[in-house]
This record gives sequence, C-alpha cells and structure tokens, in this order.
Amino acid sequence: MDEEHGVTFIEAATVLGDAFSKSLLDEEHSSLDEIRYITLGISIKHRLLVVSHCERKGKSRIISARLANKLERCNYEEES
Repeated sequence: MDEEHGVTFIEAATVLGDAFSKSLLDEEHSSLDEIRYITLGISIKHRLLVVSHCERKGKSRIISARLANKLERCNYEEES
C-alpha cells in the first residue's frame, strides 16, 4: 500500500496493535471466503486511522487505511 490516503502500510499496521482500538465486522465487504474487519485506532504517529483488514493464514492483511473523519473521531472518543 502506498500513501493513497496519506497513510503508509507501516503506519496502518500499528493500529492493529493499539490496545484501545475498536474492531467491527465489515459485513458489507465480507464474503464466505473472506471475513473483513474495520478497525479504528491510534497509529504510531498518534493519528486516528480507519483500517480495513482480514485474516489470511493466521496473519493480518491490510486492505486499506485512511484518516478517521469527524464522526468516526467523535465515536472513538466517546467509547474510549
């Protein structure tokens, strides 16, 4: 992944290690072959990111990542 949304793969991967991250099942983009998740969390650069990912062979595969919008930021702050 390059910086299409201003987020590198390396930065996006750090969100998955955030102890306070929130993950939800991405029912809209999941299939019988691949269950996808959306995780909202703080990156190593202290930015709130939305990361779409799935599990393959026991490893996380990042599909996309972007900065959280205002509504996502408010939801994250209310739940933390």
